[in-house]
Amino acid sequence: MLAQPYSSPNSKHRIQKDENSYFEYVKIFATVFLKYKSKHRIQKGENSYFEYVKIFATVFLKYKSKHRIQKGENSYFEYVKIFATVFLKYKSKHRIQKGENSYFEYVKIFATAFLKYKSKHRIQKGENSYFEYVKIFATVFLKYKSKHRIQKGENSYFEYVKIFATVFLKYKSKHRIQKGENSYFEYVKIFATVFLKYKSKHRIQKGENSYFEYVKIFATVFLKYKSKHRIQKGENSYFEYVKIFATVFLKYKSKHRIQKGENSYFEYVKIFATAFLKYKSKHRIQKDENSYFEYVKIFATAFLKYKSKHRIQKGENSYFEYVKIFATVFLKYKSKHRIQKGENSYFEYVKIFATAFLKYKRKHRIQKGENSYFEYVKIFATVFLKYKSKHRIQKDENSYFEYVKIFATVFLKYKSKHRIQKGENSYFEYVKIFATAFLKYKSKHRIQKGENSYFEYVKIFATAFLKYKSKHRIQKDENSYFEYVKIFATAFLKYKSKHRIQKDENSYFEYVKIFATAFLKYKSKHRIQKDENSYFEYVKIFATAFLKYKSKHRIQKDENSYFEYVKIFATVFLKYKSKHRIQKDENSYFEYVKIFATAFLKYKSKHRIQKGENSYFEYVKIFATAFLKYKSKHRIQKDENSYFEYVKIFATAFLKYKSKHRIQKGENSYFEYVKIFATAFLKYKSKHRIQKGENSYFEYVKIFATAFLKYKSKHRIQKGENSYFEYVKIFATVFLKYKSKHRIQKDENSYFEYVKIFATAFLKYKSKHRIQKGENSYFEYVKIFATVFLKYKSKHRIQKGENSYFEYVKIFATVFLKYKSKHRIQKGENSYFEYVKIFATAFLKYKSKHRIQKDENSYFEYVKIFATAFLKYKSKHRIQKGENSYFEYVKIFATVFLKYKSKHRIQKGENSYFEYVKIFATAFLKYKSKHRIQKGENSYFEYVKIFATVFLKYKSKHRIQKGENSYFEYVKIFATVFLKYKSKHRIQKGENSYFEYVKIFATAFLKYKSKHRIQKDENSYFE
Repeated sequence: MLAQPYSSPNSKHRIQKDENSYFEYVKIFATVFLKYKSKHRIQKGENSYFEYVKIFATVFLKYKSKHRIQKGENSYFEYVKIFATVFLKYKSKHRIQKGENSYFEYVKIFATAFLKYKSKHRIQKGENSYFEYVKIFATVFLKYKSKHRIQKGENSYFEYVKIFATVFLKYKSKHRIQKGENSYFEYVKIFATVFLKYKSKHRIQKGENSYFEYVKIFATVFLKYKSKHRIQKGENSYFEYVKIFATVFLKYKSKHRIQKGENSYFEYVKIFATAFLKYKSKHRIQKDENSYFEYVKIFATAFLKYKSKHRIQKGENSYFEYVKIFATVFLKYKSKHRIQKGENSYFEYVKIFATAFLKYKRKHRIQKGENSYFEYVKIFATVFLKYKSKHRIQKDENSYFEYVKIFATVFLKYKSKHRIQKGENSYFEYVKIFATAFLKYKSKHRIQKGENSYFEYVKIFATAFLKYKSKHRIQKDENSYFEYVKIFATAFLKYKSKHRIQKDENSYFEYVKIFATAFLKYKSKHRIQKDENSYFEYVKIFATAFLKYKSKHRIQKDENSYFEYVKIFATVFLKYKSKHRIQKDENSYFEYVKIFATAFLKYKSKHRIQKGENSYFEYVKIFATAFLKYKSKHRIQKDENSYFEYVKIFATAFLKYKSKHRIQKGENSYFEYVKIFATAFLKYKSKHRIQKGENSYFEYVKIFATAFLKYKSKHRIQKGENSYFEYVKIFATVFLKYKSKHRIQKDENSYFEYVKIFATAFLKYKSKHRIQKGENSYFEYVKIFATVFLKYKSKHRIQKGENSYFEYVKIFATVFLKYKSKHRIQKGENSYFEYVKIFATAFLKYKSKHRIQKDENSYFEYVKIFATAFLKYKSKHRIQKGENSYFEYVKIFATVFLKYKSKHRIQKGENSYFEYVKIFATAFLKYKSKHRIQKGENSYFEYVKIFATVFLKYKSKHRIQKGENSYFEYVKIFATVFLKYKSKHRIQKGENSYFEYVKIFATAFLKYKSKHRIQKDENSYFE
């Protein structure tokens, strides 16, 4: 339903009954943050802590002294992620036309005119409120011009996906930001596209406001600041640049200026600080300039493209579609110049960019043409170690690599003679891949003591962590904390046959995405040929030969390093030769995140996985395509190892197990299960049992154990079957579709990390049977699945047919506590539910007479939305002392945190640490001193991501108690009516319409009347 037109928030006018229409505001919706009339001003204290998570103050400055937005302008904006297209489309004389509120499908960026504020009006002193701009939207934060005004037509349809503050500093030479203006901008993604496109004399031309499809990066000229003007002392404000935008942070030249035409169409997706250190040899960054840059993604593309004498040519500003990597010449620093002591600033390089971190050569320099168009999506240091002692990379080697997620192909292309030292087992939490040449440091030069700065390299770069010269060794301190998150140890075991990793080398590799492309492409005698560095477009799968390990060579005892393979690569984990067996210790911790154990059981009939082989597989998405396509007598043919580009669906015949039972002809229908596929995980016949050793740690990420308990009533899972299933999205659809007579065994407390949706019938357990003591399995319910977690009735039983296959993708634990008053959860039932998205819809829809047991303080890591009725607890019943369980509410779920009756108060201890991540306290203050929510009001809110629609829909007479100021880490946006508080008017009964606010909804944060003020205690710490 479309939104009713907003009326100006005059003290006398009230929002209409229907105005609480169904806003499917996905990520942004505080469209009228400052739709506050000219006569009323925000008070001094109003600089409350706004952690605007994504983008939504669409009209932050759509404040007009005389003009008001028209009635019809509040059209239905399906603002997916960005829509404050006219944040500062404020003009002293010009008014937005009626039709201007066109349907902007602004995906992630929209405050295109944050500072398109006229020269005469200035923000007040106190207005420097804490804006935690989550993504990007102050597209024209400084598109403030003393005399020039944007033309009528300039408000073109910008499909700013994630970046739009294209003219952050497109501020004219005469006007300067005031002292107080250095407010704390937590720019979440990237938008100060021209933060320093400040020129003392030159002004951007009229036409320059071209259509920038800045996806995630746009501060292309962060330091495109003229040689004569310098940033003031105070200007070193705390920029938590979330993604990447200081594209030319150091493109500061003492004499040279960027040409007029250089403002080309940069589709900088996530990387753009292409010239971070394109700083001239004569000019140095000032002492204070080492501000705390939390570069979130990647942009110092030329961090060390600092040359003492050479300057980048005019044409070098080519169209770089740097998606996630761009610091291609991080160490393209000349041999003679060294970074100064203070320069070791804290770079939290988030994604990938030091592509040539150590492409440092004393004599050789990259040629002019090398700045080719790299569509480096996520990985590109493809030849990080393609460094030869005598050979240099040829001109042509800068070919177009569409390396999406993998590139440290030669992580262990380490020389046979050099060994890592004992202490080198540093904690590498490689986030993605980027220390491409961390040790491509010359044997004679050593990193200084202080250089062990804390590099939180987020994505890819340690491509040559061990491409360290045989003579030089990493210093003691060099074991810096590398949080390599995603991809780079492509050849972790591409270690020479003679050299073995030392005892301590079992470093903690949290390989997040993909990189051990040749983890076991280790050959006892053969070495990879020259040509093997072919163009791998391995997007999500590449460790195709994880066990393509020769029968004679064995991994050493210590080699059980902690590989948290995040996405796809152990494609042939068991494509291990029949004669070779994995060693006892080989139970390495594989957190396979997405798809790769394609042939987990494509193991030869004669070889069996050893006892220890219960390796920790965190299968994230889909990959056990033939988990049980193992035949008792038949073996998969040679050709069956075809290249499965199973991206999201493939275990279509998870239990297409032959020997005695066969699925009916029609049953093997073509299931285009995008997120669900192990539909018959337990469609295993009652006579056949899984072997003892088969308790492999399956972290099924998305969908597949659809019939985990669709196990026959007579057959029981064996003792060892407590495999660690990290069901990520949807699959345990019938976890408790277990027969009334059969009980889960003691050991069945398997660690289920249900990620998204699957425990659809967790308690669809017969009334007579109770879960055993040990059943406190660790459920990491990630998204949605406990659709009928407590759809348990003391007398009524779900019908046979009701156990239908629910493809609940995102929401389903609608009746988590729709548990009858007479039945109680057992002591042991405090299972660890990591509800990820939505499911504990009725966590406290518990009858007034029944109380949760002491132990019920299970650790619920509610990730997104589910504690919809956390306090929908009857007025007479009180939560017990121990109930202060640590709820890591990630996104949205405490929909009724304060939907607690007026007489009952939360106990002292109840101020549990709620890490509300996104949006969920839909009715945080839907507390009324006299009115109580009706029985029927507990409707099924499919609040997926946003729902604290009435955070301050609290009556004027009732105040939150002292202790209620619990620490809410509201991550994204949800106090949709934080200040929809009116001194005289109250929201109507029907106004609590079904808001599927997905990510943003504090649409009226300051739609607070001038006469009413928030009470002292109400200023709780809202992040």
